[in-house]
Amino acid sequence: MEKILHEIQYIEDYLLGKLDDAEKVKFEKRLKTDADFAKKVKHQALIMKRVRQIAIKKSISRAHNNYLRKQRFSFHNIVKNPKNAFLTFLGILLIGFLVWEAETENRSKRQNPMEETEQVESVEEIQKNSTDTLKINDSISKDTKEETDSIIFYKNKSQ
Repeated sequence: MEKILHEIQYIEDYLLGKLDDAEKVKFEKRLKTDADFAKKVKHQALIMKRVRQIAIKKSISRAHNNYLRKQRFSFHNIVKNPKNAFLTFLGILLIGFLVWEAETENRSKRQNPMEETEQVESVEEIQKNSTDTLKINDSISKDTKEETDSIIFYKNKSQ
């Protein structure tokens, strides 16, 4: 296995021009005399060529996608295409309306702070409620006094 990897590296070095003159002459001599080795060199050259093509394709594809992404979001493209311009205009209007609506609602809440809380009772309602409370308290006091009197009466009677 190690011999095969070494041979692949040797072929790759030749194809990339990394061999010195003496090794290059030796390699070319073996290439002419060994058909199996020549076949391996040919396959290695095809593989390396294909790898370079794939790398170039990926690079071109990446550059093309970046170009398209920039074009999609460019101001010139929005103005140039009527559909995009109309949709952009509608979006800006919608955002403006929503901001205006929220600001109007906030302004009305600041002007009428009582809308969110319970309404304060009028003076008449407060007086009526306090009068009712006093009547109830008087009634309770009378009942309590009568009960106390009756308890005292029964205590005195029993003694």
